[in-house]
Amino acid sequence: ERLAEAGRFDELAELISSATIADLTQTGVRAAIAVDRIEDYLERFELTATQAAHLHLDAAGAALAARRPEWFDKGSTFAVDRYREDGNAEGLAAALIIASWMPAFTDLDHALALLDEALVTADSVGAYSLGNVAIGYAGSHLALAGQLNQADAKLPTLEARLSNVPDDYGWNLYYGVKFMTNVINNPVAAIEATRARSESHEATIGKHAVSWEWPLLQAAAHAANADVVTTRAMLSETEQRVRDHAADDGLPDLLVPLAILAWRLGDLSNSARWVTAIRRAPQPTQNFLVTTAYRQVRDRVGLRVDNPLDGQTLEAIYQEARTWLNNL
Repeated sequence: ERLAEAGRFDELAELISSATIADLTQTGVRAAIAVDRIEDYLERFELTATQAAHLHLDAAGAALAARRPEWFDKGSTFAVDRYREDGNAEGLAAALIIASWMPAFTDLDHALALLDEALVTADSVGAYSLGNVAIGYAGSHLALAGQLNQADAKLPTLEARLSNVPDDYGWNLYYGVKFMTNVINNPVAAIEATRARSESHEATIGKHAVSWEWPLLQAAAHAANADVVTTRAMLSETEQRVRDHAADDGLPDLLVPLAILAWRLGDLSNSARWVTAIRRAPQPTQNFLVTTAYRQVRDRVGLRVDNPLDGQTLEAIYQEARTWLNNL
C-alpha cells in the first residue's frame, strides 16, 4: 500500500509478481486479496499504460488460484497488447505464458501456439528462464488434456536447458509434468517427482514459505501406489498447512487423494462418489497438477448421475472420506 500511495507502481508490480510465484499459488484466499488490491489500484491511481500492464499481468497470474477467471483474458490480453507496442520482449513472453492458461482448458492448440511464441520471444532476448517456463507449461497443458506421451516428450529439452541452472523455476514445472504424466500409470515415479519438486520449491522460495500443494501431491502419488499409511500422513500434513498458512479449507483439492486411493483399493463406489463431489464442488481445484490427477481418476471410475452434494456440504463429504481413510 505504501508503494501505491507513493506512486511507485513499477516496484509494486514487481513485488506482486514475485508473490504470485512464491506465495499466491498456495491459497486462493491470498490470491483473491491480491486481485482485489490490484483492482483498487487500477481504479484509484493514474497509471502509465506500462504500469497498468504490469498490474494487469499480475492479476492474471493470480487468477487461477483466486478463482477469478475473468482476469485471465482481461489481464493477459491487456498486457500482451501493451508489451507488443512497447517492444518489451520479456514482458510479452511472460504475458503470453499466462495468456495460455485459460485456453489450456478449452483450446489446447491455441494455448500451445501462445507458448511457442513465448519461447521464441524469450530466447530472442536471452530470457532463457522464461523460455524454460514456456516449455514447462506446454508439457503441463498437454498432460492436463490427457496427452501424456506428448507431455513427457517435452521433458528432455527442458532438462537439457536446466542442466546448469539448479535454481531455475523451470525445475518446478519439470517435476510437475513428471507428476502429471505418472501419477496413475507409474506412481513410484510420481512419488519421486513430488519429493524432488518439494525440495526444489523450498530451495526456490525458502523453507518457511510453505505451501499445502506439495504434501497434497505426495498424498495423491502415494494413494496411487496403494500406500495407506503414507497417504494418511501426507494428507494430515496437508491439513495442518492449510490451517497454519492458507486461511482456506483446501477443498475440493483434499478429496483428490482419497478418490485415487479408493479407486486403487477397488472401492469404486466411494471413488466415484468423491470424484463426483469434486466435479460438483462450488469451486474448482486450484491448479493444473491437482486437476490433472482428478481428471485421470475420473476417467477410470466415471461420474455418478446423482449429486453427492444434494443435501450435504462438501465439508461433510470430506469428513466422510477422511473417516473411511482412518478406518482402513
